[in-house]
Amino acid sequence: MLTNHHQQSDSGFSIIEALVAITVLLLAFAGPLTIVARGLNTALLAQENVTAFFLAQEGIELVLERRDSHVLDNLDDNNKKIKNGAPVDAPAFWQWRPSECGGAPTNASKACGLDIAGNVADCSSNMDNCDIWKHSGLPHWRIVSSSETTKYNRIINIDMSVSDSAHITSTVTWDSFLGAKDFTAETYIYNVYGHLPI
Repeated sequence: MLTNHHQQSDSGFSIIEALVAITVLLLAFAGPLTIVARGLNTALLAQENVTAFFLAQEGIELVLERRDSHVLDNLDDNNKKIKNGAPVDAPAFWQWRPSECGGAPTNASKACGLDIAGNVADCSSNMDNCDIWKHSGLPHWRIVSSSETTKYNRIINIDMSVSDSAHITSTVTWDSFLGAKDFTAETYIYNVYGHLPI
């Protein structure tokens, strides 16, 4: 008598084997994806830090430019005396500081904002006055309301408490994806104009 035996094939995958294979694939992809995500976060943080560095340095340069322009605008044609006839080393002649930043050298320094367009803001009572806006025209970065707000805020302090020198700090703050961040640039300027020959 002939019987027809039907044998089952063991050539297929079981559910457990499929789950193990999927787990191995997920682990294989997780490592590179984590590296890519960290790389993108690092690149974004680097971009924010570089922007903050340049904005802080620009704040220092704006103070230097305004001080030098003030001195040059007040020298006579011989560049030896102030236009009113006083010698160049007259007290506080070289120490330019707008009233929004504290004014006269004998006054305490106040937090202020400057931009390349010539705007000056008092930031001591309202830090929002020193928010940096992106402008569609030139110059691009300003402290007055413009077309697009940015995450950056720049505060400048000009401390003139020491005779013949000024301590300038320019601090940029911003909200990063890692939380609040800040960068400070600082320098000292000296009365290089007080010793011109008369």
